[in-house]
Amino acid sequence: MIQQVHHIRAIHGFELYKSNKAFYDICNTGNFLFVNRDEPKTDEWWGYYVINHPKYVICEDGKSPRLTDYAKENLSECCLQFQAEIDD
Repeated sequence: MIQQVHHIRAIHGFELYKSNKAFYDICNTGNFLFVNRDEPKTDEWWGYYVINHPKYVICEDGKSPRLTDYAKENLSECCLQFQAEIDD
């Protein structure tokens, strides 16, 4: 089953960046940041491509950017969506 999701594995985002001109162009505008998901560390690096704006992203000195509480509650407003194949 194909489902719309807001998160993507970092490696898949990089592959899409290399192979899809439209996604490449979007990423290079500076309007979006890749932000890691706030979950316990796993072998997989997942995250969001989120609008680069203080309403959605917190960038503290020396730390990786993270989603604001507002962004976490409104992912469809601030994050790119991807199609993912989900096992039933």
